[in-house]
Amino acid sequence: MEWFTPGGIFLGLIVMLVASGIAILTRDSMSDPDRAHEQDLLVWLFTPALADVLNDASQGPSLVQIASRRLKKRVRVELLGSRAIDTRLLSITRSDSSAAPQLVALEINSAAKFLKPDHSGRWPLHPLDPYLDHQSRSRLIDARVKLWSSQNQAFGVPLDVHPVGVVYRKDLFDRAGVDLASSRTWEQFHSNCLEYQSHFNDGRSAFELRRSGSDQIIRMVLQRGVNLVDETRAPHLADPRVLNTVLTYASMVAGKRRVGADSSPGATHWVNDLRNGSIASFMVADWRLAELRRVAGYELLSKLRVMPLPTFEPTDKSTSTWGGTMIGIPRGVSDPKIAWELLEILFLSDQAIQRRERLTGIVSPVVLVPKEAAGLVKSDTLKSQSLASRSTTPTPARRISVDYAPGSIEQSASPVTAFDIDSAFDLFQSMKSDVPSVTATSLSSTASGLLSRVVHNQALRLERGINVDTAAMLTLDELTNADIYLRRVAAFEDGR
Repeated sequence: MEWFTPGGIFLGLIVMLVASGIAILTRDSMSDPDRAHEQDLLVWLFTPALADVLNDASQGPSLVQIASRRLKKRVRVELLGSRAIDTRLLSITRSDSSAAPQLVALEINSAAKFLKPDHSGRWPLHPLDPYLDHQSRSRLIDARVKLWSSQNQAFGVPLDVHPVGVVYRKDLFDRAGVDLASSRTWEQFHSNCLEYQSHFNDGRSAFELRRSGSDQIIRMVLQRGVNLVDETRAPHLADPRVLNTVLTYASMVAGKRRVGADSSPGATHWVNDLRNGSIASFMVADWRLAELRRVAGYELLSKLRVMPLPTFEPTDKSTSTWGGTMIGIPRGVSDPKIAWELLEILFLSDQAIQRRERLTGIVSPVVLVPKEAAGLVKSDTLKSQSLASRSTTPTPARRISVDYAPGSIEQSASPVTAFDIDSAFDLFQSMKSDVPSVTATSLSSTASGLLSRVVHNQALRLERGINVDTAAMLTLDELTNADIYLRRVAAFEDGR
C-alpha cells in the first residue's frame, strides 16, 4: 500500500519516466544511423586522396552518403597510417575481435602478410570469390586481381593499375638535337641520353635513376616478365634477364657512360629537378603524372612529353607497374555480404570509378565502363604526348575508362604533335591492359633489397675500372647467392 502514498506515487512516476526514456533512446538508436554506432559501417583508408573521393559532394551526394542511404546504415571513413592499419588489422584478425572494419585498404608492400593463412589455417581476410561473379571479375584487369590473390582465391579488389612511362623535357632535348621519343630500346635510350649530356656538358643528368634503391630497376625487371619472387614464393634473381638488366642499369648510373642521377629528396621535389633541368627525364607512373598536374604549373607542363618505356627485347612490355592498393574484407566482419555491398557502391560502381579517376588521376583497373565508352574513339597507336594542360581542372569523366584490348600497344609507334594533359592520361589508359603481372609476397621486399645491393656493387666495380667481363661474373655470383639465400628463407618460413 506504500505505493499509494504521495511519496510512493512520486517515486513510481520517476521509475516510469526513466523506463520510457530508455525505450525511446533504444528505439532511436535502432532507427537513426547517426546514433547507432554499433550499426556503423567502417572503412579504413591510408590515403587522404581516396578519403576525399568517398566524401566528395561537389557534384551531388557523396559516395558515403549514397552508401548510407542504400544500406540504411551510417558509413564512416577513418584515415589511418599504413603501419597503423597493419598493426590494428593483425591484432584484430589474430584475436577474432568484432572491432574489425567492414572494409580496409592495403598497400602492396604490406598486403603480403594478409594473403596467407595463419598457423591454424585461417585467412586474415574473407575470400571474395563468392561475391566476384563472372561479370564483375571480367570488368577487372586479370593481372591486378591475381596480385591480390593467393592459392587461387581472391582476397582483394584492385583500385589501380599504375602503368609506367617516361616524362621528359622536350624543349631541352630539342636544344640538344636529340629525339628521345625515337628510343625503342634501352640501349638507344642510353645513347640518346649520353648525346644530350654531351651537348650541355655542364653536369646535368638526362634521366632519374637511383643508385641506391630498387624503384626503377624493379620496373625494368617487371617489364621483362620477371617477378623477383613469384606467387609460389620461388625467387628468380638468377634469371639471365635479371643479370642483363642489372648490367644495363649499373652502366647508366656509374662509370664513363653515366646518365642517371638521384632526384632531390621529398615527395614532389623531383618536379623542381624537372623544372630547373638538373634532371631532364623521369620514369613515372600515373600517380606521378597526377603530381605533375597538381604542382608543375602550365609553363613547365607545356615543355613536357610522355612516352612508353623503351624495351630490352621485342617480347618485353613497353610499360610496367609501380605500386598498388586493394580493398578487402577482414575476417572479423560478422556480415561479409553487407560489407561487399558497401565495397561495390564505394569502389566498383561506375560512379565510384569515374570519380576516382577524375579526382585522383589514377588509372582504374576496370577494363570498360560501357556508358562512358559509348562514342569514344579508340587509339590505334601509342604516341608521345604533351603534358600541357588547358586548365588545372581534373580530367573529365568522359575521357576515361575506354576499353583498350590487351596487346594493342604498338612499340614502333612514332611521336606526334602536342596534346594536353588529358591526352597524356589517355596514353596511360591505353597501357593499362598491357601492364605486367606482379606478385606480393613476404619475400618481395627482401628480394628488392638484395637486388639494390647487387646494383650498388656493380656500380662500384665500374667506377673502379674493373674489367667488364670480370665485373659481370661477380654480379652473376652475387645474384646466384641472393637467389639461394631467398630459397633458404622461404623454406625456413614454410617449415615453421
